[in-house]
Amino acid sequence: MEQIMQSMNYLIIDYLCSAYAEGRHHDLKRMGVEPETVRMLSQLSLNQVAALSRFRAPLFRLQPDLTNLPYLVSHFERETSKDEKLHDLILRGANFTIINALNGLSRTEFNLIARSLGVDPRQNTGKPRNLTDEEIERHIEVWASIDKSLDPLEQFWLLVTQTNLPPGPVWRWLQSGGA
Repeated sequence: MEQIMQSMNYLIIDYLCSAYAEGRHHDLKRMGVEPETVRMLSQLSLNQVAALSRFRAPLFRLQPDLTNLPYLVSHFERETSKDEKLHDLILRGANFTIINALNGLSRTEFNLIARSLGVDPRQNTGKPRNLTDEEIERHIEVWASIDKSLDPLEQFWLLVTQTNLPPGPVWRWLQSGGA
């Protein structure tokens, strides 16, 4: 813990000296540093600054600010849910074109995720089959029940999971104006 305190002290002193040297006096004022203190620091050599940072008096007081915590947790949950849906679609056979259009993943990211899931990234790269008339009817029925205000990834995932068909034909049907 003492080493962390010394490192933090050094970073703070270094920041104060840099702000003074670069003329960012408003930063120093905002931190509550008196002009006399800044003048004294500016006259120290690097060795003296390093020695000063080793004193056992902390120059900081950590105060947690938890006002953003609910937002961070909510964001994390949304991202986790989104990742789970992407992984599910890849496991069901969605190819790079589909995933890229829905989520903007690069080919490298797609390949890494697919391999981590034990899926060949080159799977289903050919032209997907057409849907049968029965499958189209089922798609139209399910598509009508899906909330269109949802994220496109969420809509597609719901359509694939509720119809229980491979993503390729479903994507082809959507792209051909079937929706």
